[in-house]
Amino acid sequence: MASDSSTIASKDEVTLKLDQSGLPLVPQPTTSPLDPLNYPNWLKYLILAETSLLGFITELAIDMINPTVDQLSQEFHISLQVATYHSLVVRVTGAVGPIVMLPLANIYGHRLMFLICTSLTVIACAVAAISKSFAMLIAIRGLIGISTTSQVLGVGIIPRLFFLHQRGRMMGLFLLVSFSGAHFAPIIGGLVATGLGWRWTCWTGAIIAGCALLVVTFFLPDTLFQRPDQDSAVDTSRCKEWNAATGSGEGEVFRAPPMRLATYVRSLRLLDSERMPARRSFSLWEVFGRPVKLMAYPWVFLPVVYCSIIATYASVGPLLIAPAIFTEVYHFDSLQNGLASGLSIQAGMMIGEVFSGTVTDRLIKRARKRALEKGTSAEPEIRLQGLWPVAVIVPLGLLIRLYTSLCQDVHSSLCGDGVGLYRRSVLVLVLVFYEIPLGRSVGYEWAFVVFAAICVFAFLGIVVLMRKGADWRKRKNETNIGE
Repeated sequence: MASDSSTIASKDEVTLKLDQSGLPLVPQPTTSPLDPLNYPNWLKYLILAETSLLGFITELAIDMINPTVDQLSQEFHISLQVATYHSLVVRVTGAVGPIVMLPLANIYGHRLMFLICTSLTVIACAVAAISKSFAMLIAIRGLIGISTTSQVLGVGIIPRLFFLHQRGRMMGLFLLVSFSGAHFAPIIGGLVATGLGWRWTCWTGAIIAGCALLVVTFFLPDTLFQRPDQDSAVDTSRCKEWNAATGSGEGEVFRAPPMRLATYVRSLRLLDSERMPARRSFSLWEVFGRPVKLMAYPWVFLPVVYCSIIATYASVGPLLIAPAIFTEVYHFDSLQNGLASGLSIQAGMMIGEVFSGTVTDRLIKRARKRALEKGTSAEPEIRLQGLWPVAVIVPLGLLIRLYTSLCQDVHSSLCGDGVGLYRRSVLVLVLVFYEIPLGRSVGYEWAFVVFAAICVFAFLGIVVLMRKGADWRKRKNETNIGE
């Protein structure tokens, strides 16, 4: 097959490609059949489904052990709080792992990294099941955290597969399926642990991940592709240039070329030099320092910090620490812990992800139409408007804890059902090292007031970014970030 991956659509060579509404596609697809933007829709949706389910299975395999703190405490003779540390180690290595693994995936291929991470999940789960001590369990759980790179990588391939106007909806679908694994994990893990013991939560994870490994091996194409003009993939001012050159509305509606069998088979290669970056010497800073460098820019740093805080307070935290609190306060067993910490978060996430992607896609589409009419470009900060409901709901959910505590004092006969219902519905921030000690010291109700205040304060940075982000990027000349 002739190499044409270096050819990108330009206004001088090919016709401007439009979406169904007549807006220029961002980014413009190249003429290469290896370009994931040129994949037919059925293949794009297949890749989306596979990576979403892989993220679901990875989280399921990793987190099924979380509600078994009572069993771990009894077997290894440790406190309930210490019994949660194995989950903390997973999150720490899961945060550090992608910093190392993702740059390698962008050099050697996404498919290869998916295979490595899934294989690691299978092996680590199996070894965790035969752990002889809590120290051994923590060590293995630290290793398994690295496999969550596949979930982060799944988020990264969506901009490579889908155009700007599609990304919000597709991201919502991916997150809904992928992150649901962590929410169903305590439910399934509680059932398995109640009947078979905590070790079988690990064995079950290894078996499920093993099945996923077979699917990835034979049916997941690579999505690595070196787009010559990388900045045009996210620069909406590209539309302005096209509009000025061709006139508004000129061009043709994009239709993906048919997928040839030879192209599909080639996409299953583990290594493909045509997809990989041009061979040259890479410094360690070039490969691994880019994420650190990007954090110097407020339009990257502020959303990352805010989303990290919200995810910790509303999703990750409850899944890690809530079982220990439930066991201590309400004497829940593994099954009750799983139901209490899994159902509510899953319900909330389903509502959020189903609507958020569609809403933000419509916001950016409307902004682009208005911008083209004025001869300007739409700014990406438009999508931040979708965070307003989060800014209200998460602190409100945390403050409900104060109300339920007061109800417990006034209506003691109803406190079990009332607080139990709250624990299954409220968004709670819990961090392993200080949430339980702080709650014991000042009362959980007042601890949650502090957490709500942190969420509100963090959102102030997003408000500033909505107003000043575009100006900051223009002054800094964003197109030189990667140089």
